[in-house]
Amino acid sequence: MNAPVLPDEVAKLALSHTGIISQRSAIWDGIVCDLIVKGPTGDHEVVVSPTIDTLFLTRSSDPHPLVKRLNKQPPRALIHPGSIVNFVAAGDSLTTQVPRGNSGMERLAVSILPSAQKRLTQSDDFHSGEMRSAMIIERPLCHELLKALAEEVTAPGQRGQLYAETLVLAALLDLMKHSGALRRVASVKGGLTPWQLRRVEAMINDRLGEDVSLAELASAANLSKAHFARAFHQSTGVPPHKYQLNARIEHAKRLLRRGDMSLTEVGIACGFGAQSQFIRVFNRVIGVTPGVWRRLQKT
Repeated sequence: MNAPVLPDEVAKLALSHTGIISQRSAIWDGIVCDLIVKGPTGDHEVVVSPTIDTLFLTRSSDPHPLVKRLNKQPPRALIHPGSIVNFVAAGDSLTTQVPRGNSGMERLAVSILPSAQKRLTQSDDFHSGEMRSAMIIERPLCHELLKALAEEVTAPGQRGQLYAETLVLAALLDLMKHSGALRRVASVKGGLTPWQLRRVEAMINDRLGEDVSLAELASAANLSKAHFARAFHQSTGVPPHKYQLNARIEHAKRLLRRGDMSLTEVGIACGFGAQSQFIRVFNRVIGVTPGVWRRLQKT
């Protein structure tokens, strides 16, 4: 995946950081993820004042002291627990004082562009009220979702666009639920209708060699992304990205049995950007590499 050009309102969030060693980014359906890795630094202050709603995850192996302050609220001193999640709404400001002697950190910013915000709030799932900033979010689900998202930004394409979009949607649903912007949604009992499921499955299987977005699948079923993701899981027993991965692996098996394509060609035909990625994912799912699996079919 080529590195996308970050919107200015997201790029500026990294400017107050010092000691940046590397920076990776990705954009999925209006959600911008920017991951920076910092080395050890001296005393410094990080001030972020986003103009669009942004979730932050910071991870560190060093339990160093910090002082955080949201807007004009009283400062809060804490020891970095290894993983910290904050949410800073547009127009608010979060200040972090970092002492000398820290061993560095990793910071993921997940910014919700206005276009994505509009699509989310147009759904019946959401109120139109603004989300509130949170200096510290301690919910384990939010931490785990953002950690998985950081891993996807670090090694893009490991599980595909649908996987990344599903993580983003789940993180935003969790955030909105605890910010009062999410309505109580009735549990999905019947899943997708037969025509919806046929249409979505056909779209996935007809386009195994390319990325299909969660928005496209939801649109095909005439549902919001949140409703679609729940209903699809109810109907199939797996989330959309897992269904797509299984379909890609099964298609790869068929092509490998034919024996007239190289591993690189099979991987590309099944939506894997590089041979190394195809081998890694196939091995993770099946337990052996595709080359070994093909030889085993001939014995």
